[in-house]
Amino acid sequence: MGVKGKETPPRMGKDCETHFWPRLIGVLKEIKKKGVSLGLKKRRLLHRKTKNCEIYLHTQATVQYRSVVVVVVVVVVVVVVEVVVVVVVEVVVVVVIVAVVVEVVVVVVVEVVVVVVEVV
Repeated sequence: MGVKGKETPPRMGKDCETHFWPRLIGVLKEIKKKGVSLGLKKRRLLHRKTKNCEIYLHTQATVQYRSVVVVVVVVVVVVVVEVVVVVVVEVVVVVVIVAVVVEVVVVVVVEVVVVVVEVV
């Protein structure tokens, strides 16, 4: 599964979140307590595992952040679309009311003209 000379990344989730970090903390406490220095090979292995887990955990956090951003953007778009639809409906209602008022005024003017023409 891994490339020759490189360690495969830890199993996503389990190694990083439940197994690896507690073990790493235990190892570091043990080193501090005993004052022992790790061998070069162990230090490199520890460094690689730590780096892999940091990358994994950072990726998880990024994915969660992106999903939250996507949800927020979708909600904002839906709200904006609703507001635009309400404004358009209100504009249409105002246009219809103006058209009715203009029609009534035209009818009244025509009636007045007809009455004036009949009188003359």
